[in-house]
Amino acid sequence: MKKQFYSIVIASILILTLASISFAAVGRRDYAIGWQVSRPVSGLSLKFPLSNSYYLQPILALSMTENEENSNGRLGVGIRGIYDLPTRNDFHPYAGAAWGYFEKFKNIHSNDTTASESARGFQGFFGVEYRKYLLRPALEIGMGSFHNADGSSYAGLTYNLSLMYYF
Repeated sequence: MKKQFYSIVIASILILTLASISFAAVGRRDYAIGWQVSRPVSGLSLKFPLSNSYYLQPILALSMTENEENSNGRLGVGIRGIYDLPTRNDFHPYAGAAWGYFEKFKNIHSNDTTASESARGFQGFFGVEYRKYLLRPALEIGMGSFHNADGSSYAGLTYNLSLMYYF
């Protein structure tokens, strides 16, 4: 069941990414790549223009480590929709919505047991990007709801950061 879920999510992100490239505004070159730190998914992020004011931003995080005693890993996927607000000098405000899912796992070889932890969530956010330099930092404040696999949940304010390179 989990493999099907991962396959569906990754295929959906790839389809949306390809669709966003084909519907991108003609002549517009505001594609970006960078690192997004947000809840529940943080990782490599690509930013595609859908029109003059709208962006689609898929996020992917994958990490794995292994030693003699155990294996650790993390898989996260997310998607963000962004709407640009009027620019103020070098400050570029925007608003958006996001959804994300991640799973951490730990496999202990000696006991042959697996412990996993997962979370999913969504949020609405408002952010400001500083567009003076080649690498553009952004700070966001969001309101969201996040649910863990163990039944616990969190709703409230979140703070997000990103560092993007535009081309």
